Amino acid sequence: MRLEPLDHRHRADLTEAATQDRGSYGYTEVPTAEEVGAYIGAQHERAATGRLAPYAQIERATGRAVGATAYGEPRVWPADERLYAVEVGFTWRGRPAARRRDLLHHRRRMARGAPDTRGEAGRG
Repeated sequence: MRLEPLDHRHRADLTEAATQDRGSYGYTEVPTAEEVGAYIGAQHERAATGRLAPYAQIERATGRAVGATAYGEPRVWPADERLYAVEVGFTWRGRPAARRRDLLHHRRRMARGAPDTRGEAGRG
């Protein structure tokens, strides 16, 4: 899996992912196929506030978007504005990708490389 900034070019792939079995989507906002365009637009609106950095999850083998995720609510130290925490959320993947065993590994990689959503370099 790799991440790309969420964009309307991902719409067709995410529409396909959103049509798959929705049985595991109990705790996150997942658009229906008809809502994917509006979902991407809403994520961009949230991103414009500086409090969310939305991404498409791209399957390396196919180059297709199979889900979405986001970094959000960046927290900085009051004394010097250094980033010290960021939430990972809005995460969903279409059923075939969701079954893959690399989800935990992917989440750990995301945590290690969390970007500064204010536009500065990430934490390596």
